[in-house]
Amino acid sequence: METFSVTIGNEPNVQTFEVKDYAHDTDDECHRCKFEVFRDGTFVLSLQPDDSFLRTCADPGILDDEVIHQIIGKIEAHSL
Repeated sequence: METFSVTIGNEPNVQTFEVKDYAHDTDDECHRCKFEVFRDGTFVLSLQPDDSFLRTCADPGILDDEVIHQIIGKIEAHSL
């Protein structure tokens, strides 16, 4: 598992998220999605690659769509 941070937004509305990448934990049944996203230690989103884009696996409803799209863009930029 790799962990990295992504930051989105502009001052004064900057948000930082911790992303856990389970790329190498394919036999781990606990992590069915490749990416799990946390804000301040709280799970907020999980994502799974689907062809050439990331799709949402779980979204507890904490984040709005624009924030999700920004997070996806940062993860894709980091993972390429």
